[in-house]
Amino acid sequence: MAFKKRASWIDHFVAWLRLENALLFCAELCFYHTWSGDWWLFAKLFLLPDLGLLGYVWGPRVGAACYNVTHTLTLPLGLLFVGLMMPHHTAVTVSLIWIIHIAFDRMLGLGLKSRKGFTITHLGTFKSFKGFNQKPPSNA
Repeated sequence: MAFKKRASWIDHFVAWLRLENALLFCAELCFYHTWSGDWWLFAKLFLLPDLGLLGYVWGPRVGAACYNVTHTLTLPLGLLFVGLMMPHHTAVTVSLIWIIHIAFDRMLGLGLKSRKGFTITHLGTFKSFKGFNQKPPSNA
């Protein structure tokens, strides 16, 4: 009789964080839509925070720092606050796209990077996305 391995409390914690970011992703998309955001601009800027990956050209320490600066919520939330207080439509639009990108990445399990390696994140270690690049189960 085969026993399934029980998930640790960390697995449940990470699952909750991913669910939380899925909800943030949906909420921010709704906010962006009601803000009457430009969807062409959204398509152009959605992957812009991933330019932080270029830091890996100079090694894992610099790469992790660059990636984490562009993937923490501190800067886009600050930009959102300033944009709402000014008011400045472009600042709000860009900050919403940035927040949506971060929530999307974390929903997929891509967290803040460790300088020890690209695959080590605050959401755990990943080798590939679940379901991709995996061999089909054998019928033994």
